[in-house]
Amino acid sequence: MQVEKDFIKADSVNLPKVDSFMIANFFASNPDFCSAEFRNVKTTVSSRQSYGDDAIGYVQLKRDHTLCTVKCRICPEHKVRQTSYSVSMVIDEKEGVVKSVQCHDCPASLGGCKHSVAFLMWVHRRSEEPACTSTECYWKKSKLAKVGTTLKFTTVKQMKGNSSTDNKEYARITASKAFNVSRCKTTDGSLIALLMGAKVPNTPAMDRGRKLEGLVRKEVEKQYGKIEECGLIISRKFPMVAGSPDGILKKDVVVEIKCPTNEKTFANYICNGKITTKFAVQVLLQMYVSDLKKGLFCVADWDFEKNNKVHIIPIEYDETMVNDILCNVVTFWKNNIYSLL
Repeated sequence: MQVEKDFIKADSVNLPKVDSFMIANFFASNPDFCSAEFRNVKTTVSSRQSYGDDAIGYVQLKRDHTLCTVKCRICPEHKVRQTSYSVSMVIDEKEGVVKSVQCHDCPASLGGCKHSVAFLMWVHRRSEEPACTSTECYWKKSKLAKVGTTLKFTTVKQMKGNSSTDNKEYARITASKAFNVSRCKTTDGSLIALLMGAKVPNTPAMDRGRKLEGLVRKEVEKQYGKIEECGLIISRKFPMVAGSPDGILKKDVVVEIKCPTNEKTFANYICNGKITTKFAVQVLLQMYVSDLKKGLFCVADWDFEKNNKVHIIPIEYDETMVNDILCNVVTFWKNNIYSLL
């Protein structure tokens, strides 16, 4: 691959600086990156270090007065054999402003895309690195682009700087996501991103759940006895499947606690006195990984702060339903997650 006319190979010495203020101003002033699409997990996963550092290669640049144009080739995360996308960035070094970042090849490029975010954050990370005695050249093939050529595969440990590798949920399908996985038809969307370590932005509902869970637990214990915490449990037969019940009662009953914010969201958990399918799947899979046959689904009343009421539904193990769930999630994992490890 040849450097374009008037461009030079980028390295750790000549790369322009992009600080956090420049990034904040760029996102705030650019409507393509202010939509709801870019305020969710897709932005989180595209900006993470483990993707950008392994996907970006062949970085080149040219300077024209105060403007510096930087270009790269970025490997599609889920289609590493596909031709890499071209992404360019223009920086006004005198004013300290990111003028534009654009991906020229992917279908979402006209409205801003994750490859643009990944490149912007990559340049920012290089700017934050301490000065070293040697010069590192960035004109080279990306690690992801080498998969299937000089590199037969890449492992989780080789994905540099990925804090999610220390997280036992990384690349595993947990019980809380099993229902969505069983119905997922998209191979490169937000669900895949979540399974591969992206974080969900905090919400008021999540805050309420954390605040009330202990209080709800105490109310349940008044009726049933002590609930022991258990943490994440990984399936012995299918290690890509895991579950983290809110507790185990008397060593033989799985306990799951939910804290809906209002009467409308309460119906997402219990409808007509029965647990909804999505959360039945969650509790059943928690029973499976725990090797238990009973469960308690405990949903705080939407007005719990005033009435301390908890709606409790006992659940019996359903082997047929569990087998169907496992068939779906294991197949999904083999087809969509395994290839990313």
